[in-house]
Amino acid sequence: MGGVAAALWNGVRLRCPHCGEGRIFARYLKVDEGCLECSHVYQRDPGDWTGSAETTVILSAGVALVLALVLRNVAPFKAMGLMWTGFLLWVSLFPLVFRRVKGLWVGLLYLWNGRCPVPDVSAARKAELVRLRSS
Repeated sequence: MGGVAAALWNGVRLRCPHCGEGRIFARYLKVDEGCLECSHVYQRDPGDWTGSAETTVILSAGVALVLALVLRNVAPFKAMGLMWTGFLLWVSLFPLVFRRVKGLWVGLLYLWNGRCPVPDVSAARKAELVRLRSS
């Protein structure tokens, strides 16, 4: 895979878009400060994650709408029942999709920021990333 495809695929796999080895998430929804393998910094500016949240909302709402309309043909609902079914599908899909979209967003930010050069990995930086991950 080429550079762009590899960076995006590594993001979807929840791996560092730069090296493909380090994890993106410290916990279920908490993004690490940077990669423990190559010290690549994931978040550069405040508000970097706004796009991933919006993308997740739109994607999960679209999938929920399609599933609700398919269910409508299988088991006819009244309008209110269809609305609640779509809402419950959307609420249940959001957490399933969010991590993958956020990982993809890390890959997009990596490409958008011009594949910023990675600083030399120092023992102090690795220790700081480990400390931040555990807090």
